Amino acid sequence: MLALGSLAFPALAQPAAYRYNAYVPELRVTGSVQAPAPLPGALELSSSQLVFNTMTSPTEVGGSSTQSVRLTNIGQAPVTFTAAPSLSGDAAFGFPVSATTCGASLAAAAWCDTVVRFSPGSTSTVSGLLSFATSVGAAQVQLTGTGLQAQGVLVPAEGSSADFGLLAAGASATRSFVFSNPGTWPASGVAVSVSGAGLALSANTCGTPGTPGTLAAGASCTVSVTYTAVAGQALSGASLSVASSAPDSPAQLALTGGEQSTGSTDPYIGQTRLLLHGEGAQGSTVFTDSSPASTVVTKYGNTQLTTSNVRFGTGALSFDGTGDYLRADTALDTLTTKTAAWTLETWVYRTGYAGAVFGVTPAGSCSAGACNTFLLFTGQITIGGTNYALSNPVQLNQWTHLAASYDGTTVRVFVNGVQALSRAFTPASAFSSNVLGIGSDFDSGNGGTPGNYFVGQLDDIRVTAGVARYTSSFTPPSRSFPDQ
Repeated sequence: MLALGSLAFPALAQPAAYRYNAYVPELRVTGSVQAPAPLPGALELSSSQLVFNTMTSPTEVGGSSTQSVRLTNIGQAPVTFTAAPSLSGDAAFGFPVSATTCGASLAAAAWCDTVVRFSPGSTSTVSGLLSFATSVGAAQVQLTGTGLQAQGVLVPAEGSSADFGLLAAGASATRSFVFSNPGTWPASGVAVSVSGAGLALSANTCGTPGTPGTLAAGASCTVSVTYTAVAGQALSGASLSVASSAPDSPAQLALTGGEQSTGSTDPYIGQTRLLLHGEGAQGSTVFTDSSPASTVVTKYGNTQLTTSNVRFGTGALSFDGTGDYLRADTALDTLTTKTAAWTLETWVYRTGYAGAVFGVTPAGSCSAGACNTFLLFTGQITIGGTNYALSNPVQLNQWTHLAASYDGTTVRVFVNGVQALSRAFTPASAFSSNVLGIGSDFDSGNGGTPGNYFVGQLDDIRVTAGVARYTSSFTPPSRSFPDQ
């Protein structure tokens, strides 16, 4: 309590002026200062909706298909699950949970996956809700599915489009396309046609309008198309069409490509230090850099080119996950400071273990943590031995654009153009003093030995030095990266 000041009037024999003696109170504070509590856990879903239909996951009545959703703790404290993942609505009979890795709790920066199986009993559209009850509230995923009539389904392995790349006038390239019937009934009346200047069918095991074919349940057929570039022209409105008895007939692929002069130019081609299109014959082990740097690429293991599963052009790089990787160290030579900007990107088709796509690591022996300057996996990055999860990781068996871009202070990762991670980052050393591994982390804390091998295919690998090409979400390229 504060004491009030006082007035003193001395006794005087005669009148006199009085004097005010000011009193300055003393304020004392006692107690202790507590540090702020750590930020709580926070959850992020890889998707707020799972849709099962003829485009995303064709499922016939009596059959089933699966999709997964990832739950990531982006907070700084563990999150506790108060109940197992639950289903409500039509999901109770149409969408059983077939597997989950979500246990009792989820540590900070960790994630877990839940697989939902759609088993339609009719062609009606059903919907429901997948719920995760946690200590920080509920996380929910909308579920929608439509069963298909029990008949053949024709699905192109390429997706919805394919690119022949840019060719010299008069030059030709051939691509093969696989169409499969994942249904439980045959697809009949299968007939293939192609439209577009310079395009022609060169092989066909599916069927033609004059002689339609039948594709048994679980079977596949192959169509080969040859494109011959016409001077000054690019493919426009070209397509490969496969008609059948399938409910979503015809199955179509948009075909793109053109003569070299019709291609776009890259404003950062001068800073492009590595550009691997993966073009070449099946099984070839020659990897040609199309960038101005002409970086030397060294092969390890059984890394080779494939023509059977490509994103652009007629070839891609294939890694079997048992010792396959490439090194392209000189692509980093111009990054002589820790804050030098860079961009690493490629198209990814993951068929197995989510290994390292790019690994920037010391050249010699090192201790754990110090070995991992920067590692880009299909589901996380690793900096100095610490893992940070991507909010929307690369899924299995689909071509996905994956990019990491660094502007000198922040590294950002994009999956199909959508930002999946942003984090402050300062490398332990300039990238120029490191090894660039492709398909492996090369130096995983094991005294200089490679590891975490990628399984699948990579196409259009590009390394840009001195430029952060992406700082916000973008639309992934629809054609091969230009050489000029």
